[in-house]
Amino acid sequence: MRKNIIFIFFLFIIPFAYSQNFKSGILAGISPSQVAGDGFAGFNKWGITGGMFVKYDFTEKYAAQFEMNFIQKGAKKTARPDEGDNVYYDLRLNYIEVPILLKYKWKKFVFETGISAGILINYKEDDGVSPLNSLPPFLKYDIGALIGIDYYFSDKFSINWRASNSFLPIRNYSKNPTFIYQYAQLNTVVCFTLRYQFIK
Repeated sequence: MRKNIIFIFFLFIIPFAYSQNFKSGILAGISPSQVAGDGFAGFNKWGITGGMFVKYDFTEKYAAQFEMNFIQKGAKKTARPDEGDNVYYDLRLNYIEVPILLKYKWKKFVFETGISAGILINYKEDDGVSPLNSLPPFLKYDIGALIGIDYYFSDKFSINWRASNSFLPIRNYSKNPTFIYQYAQLNTVVCFTLRYQFIK
């Protein structure tokens, strides 16, 4: 299924890359993240993200953008034995994510807001000793909202800051809460990416 989605995206992006009102490009960067509801705080899990985008300009100021990205999310807690803290936790969630955005241009800045849908490819959860038996299991889909801003330092290149948060749980409530899993969990991610836009 994931290969079919990527193939369809390529079929979608190639014709539009040569259409007058459409622009396309690629992106890559980092994705610090945390999981709300796991009992730990801080954007301590660092991942990577990368993908492609197609943008349609309605006017000189307004545009819509469709992306398909690989993104790593999760959470991390490092043990500090010298401080009497022996708790270690590491969670990595790998997604194929499709953001759909509305963008507004102001000078060299472009503000964006939208929604995203992610498909979970795989995940790993462990306590530093062995992989954990993730119960309840993580759900297959991650649906969220996002905001961000681009800064264009040339016609082709921009840097992007984006924050996103799930508005549906990434796994269901646990009947037996633990120090790792206390409440319904949500992904929170802050991405920093470098973007290259193809110029016709």
